Order: sequence, then structure tokens, then C-alpha cells
Amino acid sequence: MEQTPPPDDPYRIEGLVRLMANFPKRPDVDRYPLLPDAARGFIANANRLYGLTALPVRLPVHAKLITELVAQTAFSVSKRKHIVIDEMPRPQQQKAMSKANKAYVTFIESDNRADKSTEDVCARHRAATGVLRDLLSLCNDETQAGFEAALASALVTAWTVFEVLGGDLWEECLNARPARALIAARVEVSDDDDENERERKQKHNLPINSQKMLTGQIDPAKPGTILIEYGGWNFSKKGKLKEAYRRTFRESKDEVDAIFDCPQLRWLEALRNMIVHNGCVVDDMFLQSVFSHPELGKCERGKSLLIHGDLLGEFVPAVVQQGIALLNFVHKWMEANPR
Repeated sequence: MEQTPPPDDPYRIEGLVRLMANFPKRPDVDRYPLLPDAARGFIANANRLYGLTALPVRLPVHAKLITELVAQTAFSVSKRKHIVIDEMPRPQQQKAMSKANKAYVTFIESDNRADKSTEDVCARHRAATGVLRDLLSLCNDETQAGFEAALASALVTAWTVFEVLGGDLWEECLNARPARALIAARVEVSDDDDENERERKQKHNLPINSQKMLTGQIDPAKPGTILIEYGGWNFSKKGKLKEAYRRTFRESKDEVDAIFDCPQLRWLEALRNMIVHNGCVVDDMFLQSVFSHPELGKCERGKSLLIHGDLLGEFVPAVVQQGIALLNFVHKWMEANPR
């Protein structure tokens, strides 16, 4: 993370290339038969996150390739008379574009077959970093700001992917294991309860809205959904997610803590909040949350933070890795607790 970027690369494009090479492999949905909806949503979102973070590097590579292919095929089809396709007769244009398209498809297929877990996948993209740097250096301030906004959007999306998984996974698990919903809502009757406490729990039980049930808007057989909708749970903060999981899986608090206490998640949440609520301007709350980070902890209050590729390279993989760990934990628990 503490890498010094070239003086002409404030956005640290090389960090995006490394991210493409090191993006965690996503598991198959079939691996989670007890949690199909949450798993399917998370894996789809992780794949979109990969596409979003790879786009700034892929786009100039592919644009450059297409331009070269079209020029080459135009030159070939026109028998070395043209390299600008618009100057060619219509039949030759169609033939040249068809030939260029086939060559491009071949490139895409080879790219898709590459092993995305190794540095080799980015060999052809690394060469494009210079092209992208040159383009950005020539762009006006508004365009450069737009590029940085795209990087910031990727970080916000990354946090949202984890946040959504946490809520969806918790809800689907409690719908399938209703007894745990009583524990989560703290209305599970215990033999140690005195008469008053037992009466309180039986009276309050789950926060079910009878009107919603009568109109069919909520299924009483889905206590996880009931708690999400009416139990006052707010999963937009990692602390609340962790609290819900620690309460629900009270016998596995150490495992829950190991997943949620990942420092990259804590720093990413702070980044997300600063981007969304403070326009990337560093404030005291942000500094308090990231004081232990080697780069972010040195930011100056009141100044804008430039979002760059190394930040994405650090935080995006952590989201996917910890999301997979959370999926694995809950699915394993459900296998061990069939009721």
C-alpha cells in the first residue's frame, strides 16, 4: 500500500492492474445449497465489482486494440489503399469490420480463458497503463475529476456489496432456522427466566405487524424478514451487522469477530462514509477511524483525499474475501444445525 507512484500517475493506475491480477476467485453458487439467494446475489455483485474495477484498464486496452484491428483489416481488404475505414467503399467496409470483429472475439476468448489468479492475466493490460496515464494527463480537470469519481464509486460499491450480503445472509438464515430469530430478538424463553421475564418475552415475541400479515405483505413463517422489516435492525453500519451476528450465533462469537474485525473493512467503511457524506473531504471522524492505516492515517483534516488505484487494490479484495468467509461460516453453521 505504501508505494510511491510515478510523478505523472497520481491515480496509481498500476494498482488497478494489480487488482485485476489478484481479484479473489468467486465460488460457485452450488457450493451453498442452504443459502442460494444470498450466495447468488453476492457472487453476482462480486462479479460486477470485478468488471467495474477492471473497466478503467480494460477500456483503453480494448479501444486501442479495436482501432488497430480496424486499421489493419482496412489496409488488408482495400489492398493497401486505405487505413481509414470511412474512406472505403461500403462492401469493403463491411468485409473489413467483419474481419476485425472476428479478430477481436479471438482476443476476448483468450482473455476469458486466462487464469485470473496470476499476474499473467494482466500482461497485456499493464502496457496500457502508459496509454491511460497519457490520456488522463491530456484531459481537462472535469474529465480527471470524473475518472476519480469512478474510482470512488467503486469503493462505495465494494462496501455496499458486503453490507448487502450481511443483511441478506442473516435474513435467509433466520427464515430457514426460525428458532434463531427468537435468540436474535432476545425473546427466547429460558429455564432461568423468572416469571416477569418469561411473561415479557411471551408478550413481545417477534415484532409482527398483523395488518401486514393479513394483507399478505409479510409471511409470518419468515421471522428473518420480520426482524429486518420491523425489528429496528440497521445494517448500514458494520457495527450493527457484527452485533446481529454475535447475538444470533452466540456460541461462535470468536469466528464472527474474526470476519468483521478485518481492518480493511473498518477502513473501507470510513472511506465510504467520507466519500458519500463529506465529498472526499477529510474530517475528524474519518481520521479517528483510519489512524492506524499507513497512508490514510496521515491525511490532513479539511483537505480532499485523492482516490487512487492502490486504495481499490487494498480494499476491494478484502470485501470479497471476507464476504466469502461470512458465507462459508453461516452455511457451515446451518449444516451443523438442521433445525
